[in-house]
Amino acid sequence: MANTTPTPPGTMGLDATVGTIDWTDPNNSKVSDNTYSTVTLTGAQTSKYLVATNFGFTIPTGATIDGITFSVEGKISAETWVLDYARIIKGGSIGSTNLTITGFSTTESTQTVGSSTNKWGETWTAADINSNDFGIAISTFLNTGTYTFSLDQILCTVYYTYSSIPIASVKTVNGLAIASVKTIDGLAIASVKTMI
Repeated sequence: MANTTPTPPGTMGLDATVGTIDWTDPNNSKVSDNTYSTVTLTGAQTSKYLVATNFGFTIPTGATIDGITFSVEGKISAETWVLDYARIIKGGSIGSTNLTITGFSTTESTQTVGSSTNKWGETWTAADINSNDFGIAISTFLNTGTYTFSLDQILCTVYYTYSSIPIASVKTVNGLAIASVKTIDGLAIASVKTMI
């Protein structure tokens, strides 16, 4: 199994499919620099989705997508009852599977949602992942009190398996074999030709 390097989004925005409370400065979640996208909730409120897309992946055509993770760096202002959750974005549409993000405290930390085998309830192709409209939507819900979620950066890692390619085919004619090597999707493939 191969994987991409953890990659930040190229595009940040908001989506009002759920919630009514805006995040401030969505673009601050592109870089880990202690400059935050924030949302403050009071009472029983839900934020809008903070949307991260356009990760610029170039996964090889034909690869099998095994799983997707997002690393979310941030902190909360008070350790109260709160629910932070994420949904995948495929083809520009927000999925139906909720994954909960847990572990945040008043000290900044990075929490991971998803896994190397979690496909977020979707079927994927390399083209889906490489698309500019692949990404994640994050919302937070507060039951009571007042709470601020400060989000510093989002990184995505995609796990995949190369399609099956025969590595070499060897034939011998008159005891002489000539080999050439070419690269397909980052793999060196040996092709052996024979000459008389």
